[in-house]
Amino acid sequence: MEKAVMILWSLWRQRNEKLGNNTQNTSTQAKGRRQIFHSNSTNVAPICKRWHKPPPHFLKCNTDAALFTSSNMFGLSCVLRDENGEFMVCRMQHCDGNPTVKECEVLALLKAII
Repeated sequence: MEKAVMILWSLWRQRNEKLGNNTQNTSTQAKGRRQIFHSNSTNVAPICKRWHKPPPHFLKCNTDAALFTSSNMFGLSCVLRDENGEFMVCRMQHCDGNPTVKECEVLALLKAII
């Protein structure tokens, strides 16, 4: 189940990047690295971070959001993993509207905790 969800998520994200930015995912992202761009910086440089499993007796929830401004929609997702980094549950949702990037990220966090 975990592999199927991650494959579908990866395909969905690559599709969104191709449609929205006319770009494609790199092999480093497929190996567990994520490029993060700071929108408030004039010098836009990617920061690569590697995912780590949570400490013992903790859960880890990763969230993401995507904007589809041309169709007035946005998507939210979250993945919950246990202390071994094992998949527990995920949630994906498409919504109507055109919120800001920060609002989308906050909505993804809110949906993850409720």
